[in-house]
Amino acid sequence: MSKEVRPPQIVYGVFKGMGDLLWAVPVITAELDRGYQVHLILFSSPALVEFCTLVDFGLNRSLLVIHTLPRTAREALVFLTMCSGVSPKMVWVSPHAPALAASWKIPLVLWTLKTLFWGSARVVGATTEPMARLFDRALPVDRSLPLKQREWSMYALLRGDAVAADVPLPRFAPEIMQEASEPSRFDLIIHPGAMALNRTWPHNKYPEVIALLPEEWTIGVLGLPQDIEPLRGMLPADRSIVFLTGSLRQALLTLAGARILLVMDSGNVHFAEVLGRPAVAVFGKEDPSTIIPRGLVEPVYEKSVPCQPCGLAVCTQTEPFCMTNLAPATVASRLIRLAGAHAKGMASFSAGRFDVPADLIALLSHDA
Repeated sequence: MSKEVRPPQIVYGVFKGMGDLLWAVPVITAELDRGYQVHLILFSSPALVEFCTLVDFGLNRSLLVIHTLPRTAREALVFLTMCSGVSPKMVWVSPHAPALAASWKIPLVLWTLKTLFWGSARVVGATTEPMARLFDRALPVDRSLPLKQREWSMYALLRGDAVAADVPLPRFAPEIMQEASEPSRFDLIIHPGAMALNRTWPHNKYPEVIALLPEEWTIGVLGLPQDIEPLRGMLPADRSIVFLTGSLRQALLTLAGARILLVMDSGNVHFAEVLGRPAVAVFGKEDPSTIIPRGLVEPVYEKSVPCQPCGLAVCTQTEPFCMTNLAPATVASRLIRLAGAHAKGMASFSAGRFDVPADLIALLSHDA
């Protein structure tokens, strides 16, 4: 009986945010198409694992194996058993974090796993990683590039002429991409949530924004219950506003069904580009030029305090002034200008598309 031939393997990681992972999809897909089995390592997050089911990894998706970092002793045993059964040729340290936010922990963890289990593997990462001296090959990646280009540029340095110059655009599942091609359900979807407080615009800014927007706009507020609950009693009751929460799949469908978006410095800025949805994105602690390219997503960013951009996970000031200093009038004017530039396909009650998907929960409708 002939011995089963296993495909060559790559360990790829480690990802905590959906936006970071989204722009790694072109690299992962390219390696899957080369016949490599990619062992993708994520932080422990059911939402992040679910996100992988909503992204199109191409025809060779079956070669992708997803693992999460352990949180318990039992999970650690499972994870280390997996590590002992893998024989990667390469361990890829993703350069998704901007230089200011790059952590020494992830390179050290991957190097340690390589030392313990994958002796013949080559650790590949950016020269700008804090632990780059541990790498077998360090590549001179420009960490000031937007996230979209950063991962692909490192891949191009690794694979050379075999890699296309332009970054392939990732795609979501066909159902989600189809929704993006349909007439809009809403004129504006607001997603006020983000992973950190210093990425979040204060809730008391939104009433003034709404007051400055055209009255005929149909508006939805989307997010986790804790993101949108504070806005329920703040926004004007005489406007057509629906508050929405639900599954990650339905959140992506809802974003895809908007004419324009208002989002924070979060994965949504990257979702907007993939979905082809124009968006205004509020930034404070990060310089948006290192996160997104200019195009469909228009950043609102004012360098109003000396500590900007800090790139810190937690603000060291008494409040995140970089966010609180941003005026509602500025955000509203950007939305109106963006809507004017993308006027085709304006949502309308009479158009028959102002409906809430069946498995999306309407927490509150001001029309009710």
